[in-house]
Amino acid sequence: MLFFNAPLDYKPNTDALSFISNEINPLLLRNNFLNYRILLCGRRLPASFNDLKNYADKNIIYAGFVNDVIPYFKASDICINPVITGGGVKTKIVEAMGYGITVISSITGAAGIEFSVCGEKIKTVPDNNAEAFATAIIQTKNVIEPTPNSYYNYYYWGNIIKKIQPFFKD
Repeated sequence: MLFFNAPLDYKPNTDALSFISNEINPLLLRNNFLNYRILLCGRRLPASFNDLKNYADKNIIYAGFVNDVIPYFKASDICINPVITGGGVKTKIVEAMGYGITVISSITGAAGIEFSVCGEKIKTVPDNNAEAFATAIIQTKNVIEPTPNSYYNYYYWGNIIKKIQPFFKD
C-alpha cells in the first residue's frame, strides 16, 4: 500500500495529488508485476477532483478525512511525498518514518529532514520526475528496513525540548 496524507486544500498538496494520479500512477499501472494501491487521506479535497471517482478503477483509493490516521499509516508500506513547493519540514515524513514506513519523496518535499539519522527509510528523487518516482516505488516495494534508533533519538520530542530549553532560561 502506498500512502499520501495531507490537507488537500493546500496548493502544494493538491499539486502533489495531481502528480500522483496523473503522472506516477499511470507509470505504475504499466508494470504488470506490481500489486499495489494508492491510499489517499485528507480533508477538503477540491470539488474539481470529483472525490477521485475517475481513479477508482486505477488503484487509487480516496478515504477522505479520517479522524485517526494511525491505522492508515500502519497499513501502508511506503509513504509517497512528491511535494515540490511549500516550506518547512514535512511532518507527514517524520510521522511516517516514526511508524516504520519507508518514505519516497521529491527532493523539495524532503527539505528539512535530517538524512543522517534516517538510514534507508527515506529515498529522494528529483522534483517533477515521475519516472524516477515510479522506479523508486518499484525498487522499494518489498524492501523492509527498520527505522534506525538514531531517527527516534533525533526526532523524539523529549530530546527536542532538551535542545531548546536553554533558550528559555532567565
